[in-house]
Amino acid sequence: MTRASADPPRQAHVEGPQLPTRADLDHATATTAAAIADPASGPADIYRAAEVEAAILSAYWHAPGAEAELEIEP
Repeated sequence: MTRASADPPRQAHVEGPQLPTRADLDHATATTAAAIADPASGPADIYRAAEVEAAILSAYWHAPGAEAELEIEP
């Protein structure tokens, strides 16, 4: 049997995944550039670095203010 004046259910505080920062994106870009510049890197190494960079960029676009921040390129 339930009470007529039952307390409302408590809301759980849940945090979503952490979005990458501009520093994360810059690091991924530098890693890709280093893989391209390294003569010991093969196509698979470059592809892997580029895929990681693309994934970070894709997630970064969801960060508030990301588009405006990227438009302020030095």
